[in-house]
Amino acid sequence: RSIALSPADPDLYHNFFSCGYELYGSRKYDQAVVYFQAVIDLNMDYLEQSWIYLIRALKFRNRMEACQHA
Repeated sequence: RSIALSPADPDLYHNFFSCGYELYGSRKYDQAVVYFQAVIDLNMDYLEQSWIYLIRALKFRNRMEACQHA
């Protein structure tokens, strides 16, 4: 909803990635996947990093098919 209200705000994109990164660092991989996937789906900044962390989080959750697809 935040993106829909203010799509030009670069802080929102940074915050999405930061939330995913913090969750990843806390080993909350399923929750981190949601944020990294949102960054990718919305074509935000931090795309390369989001792909890398998405794949790592999926790997840690033993979601190999999704990991290979990503």
